[in-house]
Order: sequence, then C-alpha cells, then structure tokens
Amino acid sequence: MGKLISFLIPTRERTESLIRSITLLNDNAVVPVDFEFLIKFDTDDIKSITEFLSNDICKWIDYKVLIADRKGGYADLYMDINVLCRMATGEFLMLYNDDAFMTTPRWDDHVRKHSGKFCVLWPHSGNRIHNCFPIVHRKYFEILGHFSLQTHNDTWVEEVSRIAGIEIDVPEIFIRHSKNRNYRELYRTDEFYQMEDLREKDVEKILRYKE
Repeated sequence: MGKLISFLIPTRERTESLIRSITLLNDNAVVPVDFEFLIKFDTDDIKSITEFLSNDICKWIDYKVLIADRKGGYADLYMDINVLCRMATGEFLMLYNDDAFMTTPRWDDHVRKHSGKFCVLWPHSGNRIHNCFPIVHRKYFEILGHFSLQTHNDTWVEEVSRIAGIEIDVPEIFIRHSKNRNYRELYRTDEFYQMEDLREKDVEKILRYKE
C-alpha cells in the first residue's frame, strides 16, 4: 500500500540540516508512518551519503536514496525531481528542501483531508503564499509525465496549477525556510519565460483530464 506523502528532497553537503528537516516533519505529524523520503545525493558528495546512511534516523523512516551525477547543478535539478517522482509511492508528492523546517503540529491532517482529490496544495512560508513546497497529487505527475521541465520546479507547478484551477491554499501549514541569499535572482529566469508554451501544454492536458 502506498504512503500518503512522498517527500522529494535534493541535498548536498548539509546532512545535519537534512536530518533536522526530516525529524521536524515526523515530530509534528499525526501519522508519520504515512511518509516516505526520497533523497537525492550527488555522486561526489560521499561524506553526506555516508553520514546520512550511518545516522540512526535511517532506522525509523521509510526512505529511498538516489545517487546521481550533479550534472549542471541547480540548473538541472528538475531532472532529479522527475526521477524521484518515478520512484515515489505516495498519493501526494511534496517538493521539500534540506533547509526547510516544519513548524505546524498535526500538519499532515491538513493534507489527509484532501486525500482522493486531484489538486495541488500550497502551504505557507514567510510572506510568500505560493512558496517552494507544493504538495502535488500524483495524478498530476501521471498526466504530465513530469513534475517540471525547468529548474524552477515550484514556480512551474504554481503557474500550471493556478491556471488549471487545481490549486488549494493551505495556510494552516507553515514551513520555515532558510532561503538562498540569491533566491530572488533564481526565482525566474529568461529560460523560464521562454518555456511558456510548454506550461500551456501542461495546463491543456490537465483541463482535458478534468472534462
């Protein structure tokens, strides 16, 4: 039987933060056994791989590890996210970071009440409502064949889900996030705007499914 949520977590050289991030997700949850953690390590990040796999946290979480080349780094992150989605068993796929920290007690109940619904849930983080951590029903991935086709994974999903009318705001869930200092420069790039036609195709596929 599949889990409620599969967390998609790319990480590099931040094992301590990664473990804290996972711990807070579990400690603030009602049913943490409903989670699986899919974690992507770079092949050259041997220290992080070793530290994580030898940590006691691996004894009490359901996890899968993807070890793959770094490729173009952040610019190619979407490729790894798409691979993690294919490995996932959860009803919902949640994009997450190794520097994101759940603050809401019983937060998973706010996801569970949307079980069986084709939607994209948006928790809150800081002043930005549509933030870095979409909770995507797996049907979204099955219909499109991808989570995103560009490095701004969250922004891609935000635009597609908003236009397709499947987004749901979930202010009850609050996630504290230590954003990269270059976050605003990374937010959207010329390449992102140049791929508007591909996001329009994603929207069309979802709308056809909803008919």
